[in-house]
Amino acid sequence: MEILFNADDYGLTRGITDRILETHDDGVLQGVSLIANGHAFDYAVAELARRPGLLLTVHLNLIEGRALAPAAEIPDLIDADGYLRHSFVSLWRMHSLLSRTEKASLGDQVEREMRAQIERIEDAAGKDVPLGFDGHQHTHMIPFVFERLSALLAERTPRYVRLPEEPWFVAAPIRHYVGLNPVKHMLLKRLSRRHRGGLAAPTCDAFVGVLHTGGMTVANVKAALAALKPGAGLVEVLLHPGGASPDESPLWEHQPWHRDYYFANGRARESAVLKGAGLRALLEAS
Repeated sequence: MEILFNADDYGLTRGITDRILETHDDGVLQGVSLIANGHAFDYAVAELARRPGLLLTVHLNLIEGRALAPAAEIPDLIDADGYLRHSFVSLWRMHSLLSRTEKASLGDQVEREMRAQIERIEDAAGKDVPLGFDGHQHTHMIPFVFERLSALLAERTPRYVRLPEEPWFVAAPIRHYVGLNPVKHMLLKRLSRRHRGGLAAPTCDAFVGVLHTGGMTVANVKAALAALKPGAGLVEVLLHPGGASPDESPLWEHQPWHRDYYFANGRARESAVLKGAGLRALLEAS
C-alpha cells in the first residue's frame, strides 16, 4: 500500500497556503491541490519551486471565485461580475434539465474553463512537471464534467486522477455519520466506480477523506485503511489543514457563503494531525 497525504485549497489565499506548507515542512504532507484562480496563485507556485519533492495536483474549480475563461465563452457558469456561480448540486441539476443542444453548450463551457485552469498551472509549473487532477468539492465527479475532463486528459499524461472511492468504516466521532457525509460518501463511491472503467489515465486505487471531512484524526485514518481490501495500491488520504488568516475574510465579500468553510476550527486540528507523530508512524509502516 502506498499512502499519499494530500491537501486541497492550495493557492486560494496566502494564509491557507502557508498553513498547508507548514504541514509539508514540519509534517507528512506529500502533495497539494492547487487552485488556478486562487488569490495567492503566484505565491503558491513560487513556494512550490522551493519544495521540489511536493507533488502537484490541479484542483479544478467550477464553484468559487472569478473564472479564468473569457466571460463571453462561459455565460452559464458565471454571474454578472464574472464569479463562478454554481454548487455541485446546482451545476448537475442545471445540466439535467437542459435540452440535448443546451447540454452540449454547457459541457463546452465547462471544458473551456477547465482548460484555462489547467493551462495556467502548466504554464506556471512547467510542462515537465507531472500533474494530478481532482476537483474543488469533488465537482469533477459530476458525470458530464468528468466526461469533459477525460477529453482534456487524453491530450496529456496525468500522474493520476482522484476518484474518491472510500471504504465504509465506523470510527469516532459518530456525528460524522449523521447528515450529508454518508450521502456524499455513497454518491462519490458510486460515481468513482462508474468513472474508473472508462478512464485511460491512472487513478488512486482508494481514497480516504469524505466521511470524516473536516475532522480527520489518526484513529479514523487507521480505521479507513484497515477497511481496505488487501493489495490496495495508491491510497490518497485527503486533509484540509489550510485555515485562512483573520485579515483574509474580505476576500469572500462577494461570495460570503464560502467564508465559514475556510475558517472552520477543524482545519487547525487537521494541521496538527499532519504534523504529529501518529501519521508519520503510519506512513513509515505502510
